[in-house]
Amino acid sequence: INEKGGFELQQYSQIPTVAGGASIRAFVFDRLGKTYVVFWHTSGAAKIALDIHSDKIRLFKELGKKIPVKKIKGEFILPVGDRQYLEADIPRDQVIAAFINARIL
Repeated sequence: INEKGGFELQQYSQIPTVAGGASIRAFVFDRLGKTYVVFWHTSGAAKIALDIHSDKIRLFKELGKKIPVKKIKGEFILPVGDRQYLEADIPRDQVIAAFINARIL
């Protein structure tokens, strides 16, 4: 569901083995000139640290409703539980690499 409350279909691909574990699912897609990742925890909750070299990321519970993102020592700390969306103004391959190389905290 997009920001206007309508349905929106996007072609996406799965990011394999996020943070080295099987309990986090993530899918990447392009939307409105930006890279998006929709992600969630399959059986609980965790936090991950992403090494992304940009301050141009935004986290959403629902598209259009931002959630604050913490940055500690150059890494973004993201809560992983229910489905969320990460929007990034960086190339798709860099976002994919950041999720694959993320650290589970």
